[in-house]
Amino acid sequence: VRHWSSAAEISAPAPSKITHLLVKGLIFADRANDKSIAEFRDRLRAMPQFGDETEIILAPLPNQDDYARAFTIEIALKNPI
Repeated sequence: VRHWSSAAEISAPAPSKITHLLVKGLIFADRANDKSIAEFRDRLRAMPQFGDETEIILAPLPNQDDYARAFTIEIALKNPI
């Protein structure tokens, strides 16, 4: 005999809200300048969905032979989901 719990009997914790998105990207080295990633971050900050806490987490300088520059941005959501 199995006993099935009803929803009223289960006390699950409330689900967490997503407040930030972590985005990893690449920008072609021949199209990038020293401010390209910062300009992208600033455009994200200006959008109504994203907060001023949006930050570049990682943007290492590429090696001379690299065709692209990697970056990671943490985007703050104004309205968590």
